[in-house]
Amino acid sequence: MGRPVSRDQIDLAQEGIARIDEEGALKNDNVLRAESELKARESDAETAHSLFVAASKNRMKIDEHRAAWLTEEAREEEHRVEGELEDFTGRKQNLDD
Repeated sequence: MGRPVSRDQIDLAQEGIARIDEEGALKNDNVLRAESELKARESDAETAHSLFVAASKNRMKIDEHRAAWLTEEAREEEHRVEGELEDFTGRKQNLDD
């Protein structure tokens, strides 16, 4: 202020200001890209979570069905064993009498 300045110094100051503006624009662009990337990742996370919940429910259903199948299979095996046991016990002898 109050002193003479050469044109070169003014040009250097304007270049510095232009660089600062350019850096600000680049940083703003980086922020916008990061925000869009964040939104994409959040969307992917929501999709993955919903798929995980669905898979968990399906797994629970499979486990429930497996337990029912094993119970039914155990009943059938017990019935077969009883049938074989009856073949060797008195019931068969009673039929022969």
